[in-house]
Amino acid sequence: MEVLKKVGGSKTGCLQYYRRKKWEINQAAGRYISSHEDVQRISILNRLNDFMQAHGAELTASLAPELMGYNNQHPAVKHCVMQYSMDYLREALSVWLAAGGKINYSAQDNDILTAIGFRPDVASRDDNREKFTPAQNQNYVRKRAELAAQ
Repeated sequence: MEVLKKVGGSKTGCLQYYRRKKWEINQAAGRYISSHEDVQRISILNRLNDFMQAHGAELTASLAPELMGYNNQHPAVKHCVMQYSMDYLREALSVWLAAGGKINYSAQDNDILTAIGFRPDVASRDDNREKFTPAQNQNYVRKRAELAAQ
């Protein structure tokens, strides 16, 4: 009954209120998931950059049979060379993981990655599952702006 009073007392108003709230929850869950992915992406890129600074010469030396003359190649050849090199890296990582090596977060990012968790929680993923059309999104944005102006 309290909700009916807030939305003007009609069932139509109540339904619109719940749809708007569902959209707001969907948008908030989407922002949360995107932020979670951003934190992970930044961590990965930073640690890979650190790795390449420390071991890039050794890594390229390991892949030298593929990479030799890379900078002087045609773009299509460069693409193939990079793909072959990625295949070797993928295989090496796969073998290392299959051997049962323990996986830990890097020391620099351990606190933040532990705090945010391995994946966004199930409830947030469920809340973000429904997709709205651009027109629906615009309607909800306009309605929220109207309500905020009141």
